[in-house]
Amino acid sequence: YWISLLCFLIPAGFCLSIYLKFKADLPKRLSDQIQLTGSLAAQDFKRTVRNNVQAIHNLAERIEETDGEFYSYWKQDAQRLLIQNESLTFVELISEEGIIKDIYPRIKNGPAIGLDITKLDYRYSDWKTKSELGLTNITNWLQLSQGGNSFLIDVPIYFEDTFDGTVTGGMNFNSEFDRLSYYLEDFAI
Repeated sequence: YWISLLCFLIPAGFCLSIYLKFKADLPKRLSDQIQLTGSLAAQDFKRTVRNNVQAIHNLAERIEETDGEFYSYWKQDAQRLLIQNESLTFVELISEEGIIKDIYPRIKNGPAIGLDITKLDYRYSDWKTKSELGLTNITNWLQLSQGGNSFLIDVPIYFEDTFDGTVTGGMNFNSEFDRLSYYLEDFAI
């Protein structure tokens, strides 16, 4: 009986010690997994934002490099940007006086054409200050005059050190958040 009891207790004790070690290590492993997953999600989101801002910068640079001749092609480029960057919802041109000259796509954003942003206290001062310094302006989450919400990214355009206005993109990251949260559905975020 003693041999049988030892043959049972030794493997049972070994299994119990493995179980207790695994149970003690499990919270650390889960914490490490959550940290890694969160870090990857944050990097993915940062890359998406960076790519969208860079796309608007590239459009502004093409206009500057051609001394304004690219204005005749900006709508085709804006259409391409909207296809390539799902976060971009529209691209618009704002004159140096703060008037929205044109917007793509026009169908749902038409009411914004001709809007004078100098009358929008929450928008104009940052737009003007950063544009005069040659800096990109990114707004807070805004309610748009044509409906919906968006972050606005204003990239200034200069011709021979003279401010000519901005190329502005509207960004809405709901689809990215939905995509990221789909992969993180097991975590409380």
